[in-house]
Order: sequence, then structure tokens, then C-alpha cells
Amino acid sequence: MKSKFTSLVYVFIFFFLAKSCISDYMTPGKYDGEISKYERLIKDSTTAIGFLDSNYTRVKRFGVMTNSFTYHFKVNGEEYKGYHDFKKLPESPIVKVYYQKDNPATSDLDPWASRDSIKRQKEGSHSISTLLTGIIFGLFGIGYIVVFIRQLTGKLKPEQEPDQGPSNVMGY
Repeated sequence: MKSKFTSLVYVFIFFFLAKSCISDYMTPGKYDGEISKYERLIKDSTTAIGFLDSNYTRVKRFGVMTNSFTYHFKVNGEEYKGYHDFKKLPESPIVKVYYQKDNPATSDLDPWASRDSIKRQKEGSHSISTLLTGIIFGLFGIGYIVVFIRQLTGKLKPEQEPDQGPSNVMGY
């Protein structure tokens, strides 16, 4: 019973991984909205003076240590906030904030770096290796479906020691 459950779990895991990889490859426009948001920030170049909070969080992502700060800025008397990750601690708590004129809640401290990061993610998700990885995961999932069906029908049983027959006392 345990091996049947394990096979079923593997089927779901491999098909989930396959779906994720293949859908990343098949939806190349999913990052376009994010990229256009940062390009609008760059084009508008509307800025305000912002202030970093004195409290920050050190986060280790993919082996790289970053410092996550919250920043606050005011536009027309209304206060907005945003978040930014720095690789090194900033020298000053005063920062230049880029924001959209019609929606100041959309802001960034470095829209060029953010746009380039999203572009790299877009290029990586639309590579042929992502598609091939998804296909391989799908094949593993199909293989485990076959194993699961064979276990259900009783054609695949746990390995047993083969019967050796009567033992020869003389050693011949």
C-alpha cells in the first residue's frame, strides 16, 4: 500500500513540475506588464525624496546576502511606501524615489536594475532548456503512472527472494 501511495505522490510531483516548466515556456508575455511598469517609471522620471526606515532585514537568497529596507515618500501631502533590497548597506537614509504620476504607489528606487532583472527572468523562462526540462518531468510522470497502474492490477509485486529449491547437503 505504501509503494502505491509513493508512486501516486511522484506522479503528482512530476506532473506539477512539468506543467510549471512548460507553462513558463508557453507564456512568454507574462513579464511584459512588469517590464512596461518599470519602463514607464524610467520614461516619466518623476521623482521624490524618500527616507529609509532605520530597521531593515538581512535576507539570504540564492546564496546572496541582501538588506531589505522599507522607504517612505510623500506626493501631494499623501504618504506612500515601498520596499527595496540593497546588496550593501546604503550610506544615507535619504533616497531618490521614482514613481508614476498617475499612481504614486507604483515606485522604485532603481527602475533600470529592476527592469533588467525582469528581462533576464523572461529570457530564462523562454529558453528551450525550460521546455525540455518540462518534457522530461512529464515523461517521468508517465513512467510513474505506468508503475502505479501495474501495482494496482497486481502485475508488479515487491521483489521477493527467488526460491532456491532444496539445498544440497553435500555441496555439489
